[in-house]
Amino acid sequence: MVSAAIKLIASTTLLLVGSWLLVHTIAVGGALIALAYFVLWITFPLRVPCFLCRLRKNNTPCFGCGVVPKDGTTSHPRSLRCATYNMLVIMMLSAISLALVFVEMRVLHALKPNAPSTVSFVFPPDDEHYLGETFPLEIKFAEIETPINAVRADIQFDAERLEVVSVSTERSFASVFIQQEIDNEGGFVRLSGGLPSPGFTGKNGVFGTIYFRAKKPGIASIEYLPSSLALANNNQGVNILKSLSSTSYLILGEAPLGNAVINTNDASQENQEAVLGSQSDVNQMIFFENETIETSTPDTQELKVQDQAQESNMLSTGIELMTYVDENILVFWKNIPKALTFSSSR
Repeated sequence: MVSAAIKLIASTTLLLVGSWLLVHTIAVGGALIALAYFVLWITFPLRVPCFLCRLRKNNTPCFGCGVVPKDGTTSHPRSLRCATYNMLVIMMLSAISLALVFVEMRVLHALKPNAPSTVSFVFPPDDEHYLGETFPLEIKFAEIETPINAVRADIQFDAERLEVVSVSTERSFASVFIQQEIDNEGGFVRLSGGLPSPGFTGKNGVFGTIYFRAKKPGIASIEYLPSSLALANNNQGVNILKSLSSTSYLILGEAPLGNAVINTNDASQENQEAVLGSQSDVNQMIFFENETIETSTPDTQELKVQDQAQESNMLSTGIELMTYVDENILVFWKNIPKALTFSSSR
């Protein structure tokens, strides 16, 4: 019973995917397929099937060929008129497929989430630091008009001049953190998390704090990557991230005498807490250096944040991909008359 249901689901899925691919292929290349059909008929007339034979009734002659194929087999076009009719059938299928693509695009636009993109990742103003100094960099949001419940901050930094000491979530508006990744060799930091519905509704907010150590003099650049996300709390997982930002820090040489330089001693927990602050909020997720995650107050809602964000993001990505394909097919056909006009004018 279960295996039969699985087979039915698998076959239905394959049928739908295959039909979608066939319709879009004919929609974009129907004219080329019709032309290729005519060329093949001229070159190999006995190897090209007659589609009109498939449309005939039993024991009735083919509309194009004028004959009844023996044993129910498909005949081949026997004249230029028959080959032309077959080309028109292909063109008609192409027109129907193109109409289906247009309808699909309108439906996808209706299903597409319409939350406005207003959220921006921002950095503090540019600053300067001394060699060996450990300094904080807040991951901040601005212009939040739609509540958000899932965030992924991807940050690239100058690995030659900076290294990440730790990531703190002490002052974060989020309560669930599902991923923390630090790559000091490649210069990459990722922090992913969020909070249950109704999400975060403040105008501005801090998502996390990265603590960098300056290790080489020069200008060190830091920027948010386009892979960053800010998903709206609307059950559709719309990425409402509008803009990203970048900043640069001037790393000076050793501090002059009398200027204090804050250092983080990795071997001393006391010094580390003095710089980074302790995780005092019991509802906050705590990251450990072995990249395991624990919390003192597990909640099923916290797991739902991750699941809903992943499902919503997959649905949104699928709609975006299908809409992208449909729009490009329609733009392709729309630009053909312009291309022909431009070519003839030359």
